[in-house]
Amino acid sequence: MMMDPLLKGFASGVLGGMTSLPGTALGGAMLGIIENLFGGYISLSFKSVVAFVVIVLMLCIKPSGLLARHYEKKV
Repeated sequence: MMMDPLLKGFASGVLGGMTSLPGTALGGAMLGIIENLFGGYISLSFKSVVAFVVIVLMLCIKPSGLLARHYEKKV
């Protein structure tokens, strides 16, 4: 139950950055736009796949997110 909204929220958090609230809001807006464009041009039945693709691509390209900073400990 509620798996689709949970997936979309997690994907927007990964896209914007888990430590940045404005980044997460921006990630949610971007995810909504990307999903609707995908649904309009490709297929409505594969609209949920976009969230998985966004998660995988963001974790491969920039794991900290779009607006979050990547902290490294210097020893």
